[in-house]
Amino acid sequence: MKVKFRNWLNKALDEQDERSGLAVSWILLLVSGAILLAIVIRGWWPSLDILSPLGPHAFAVAAVASIGVMLGRWRPFFLISSLGFIVLVPSLLSLDSFDAHGRRFMPWHGAAAGAHDSAPQLRVLAINTWHDNGNLERLTQYIATADADVVVMSEFGPNKLAMLEALRPAYPYQASCAKVWACSQVLLSRVPFDRSGTRLPTLKNPPIVWAEFRVGTVDAAKVTVVGTHIYRPSRRLDWHLAQLAGLADMVRKIDGAVIVAGDFNMTRMSQSFDDFTYASGLASPERLLASWPAWPFPLPQFQLDYVFVSKDLKVVDQRLGHSIGSDHLPLWSTIRMPVQPSIMAMAKSRGRALN
Repeated sequence: MKVKFRNWLNKALDEQDERSGLAVSWILLLVSGAILLAIVIRGWWPSLDILSPLGPHAFAVAAVASIGVMLGRWRPFFLISSLGFIVLVPSLLSLDSFDAHGRRFMPWHGAAAGAHDSAPQLRVLAINTWHDNGNLERLTQYIATADADVVVMSEFGPNKLAMLEALRPAYPYQASCAKVWACSQVLLSRVPFDRSGTRLPTLKNPPIVWAEFRVGTVDAAKVTVVGTHIYRPSRRLDWHLAQLAGLADMVRKIDGAVIVAGDFNMTRMSQSFDDFTYASGLASPERLLASWPAWPFPLPQFQLDYVFVSKDLKVVDQRLGHSIGSDHLPLWSTIRMPVQPSIMAMAKSRGRALN
């Protein structure tokens, strides 16, 4: 009697687990399908674009849930293991992309991974340092020992001002609006720049820090490096889109080559990414990288930080830095500089885009 009861109970529990697993599979399939549908129709309802960062995850979850619906006894194990794998996918894509901290190059160095010509190169480090970063000593040490030509930082507010003097021996040339919380942008450089400036944010323009460099002699090519932080679309999509449009308009008015680096609060799957690259004429490496723990969940996500360059430049190598106490990972980019002089605008119009 006991054996029969035990067998009946085990069978009932197995059937209950199977029904529960099937219900979970259908729920996951419906939710992921709804996210994918929202992404498809975002052209009609732009507010749905905030779901675009979840697109790859939703597609993978839909595939897993579809298989789960067809499975039986092993459905719960399959769902748990597959969903765990999906969460880690962004990180797995970036396993071989971490920068070897401590590699030494000279400013304007002429040799980097993936480069096979004699064109000068600029090594740019872009970091969202995070307003709530509780380990500023670690952040300072990382930047001071980093072999970057130019460092662009966002969310660098008044609470981090003391870091600038600590970093001056390594990066003597600095442009900053760190004294204003609403701006919180900093640009550090090992090499001198001709001009620099900042711009406070408005509803139509993001916070900006910029510096203008010349590659080679006085009559050689001109390169403007711009640091920025675009408003988060989950708070106000209209502000996010307006700031991207304002940045694109500003970039097109800059004379010479342009590098734009910072936290854009969008992924490569976002409609706003496509709209910005089209409007600005800039390009970014196609490789998918990760960042964590970033919006919208405290899990590994696809990158929100980018380096965009004008057509006369090329990103020959791009890597991630290790965690520095921020909710974003540092982004390293090696950029091949132009070898031909820029066509200079008339003296009266020079600098109009940034001043």
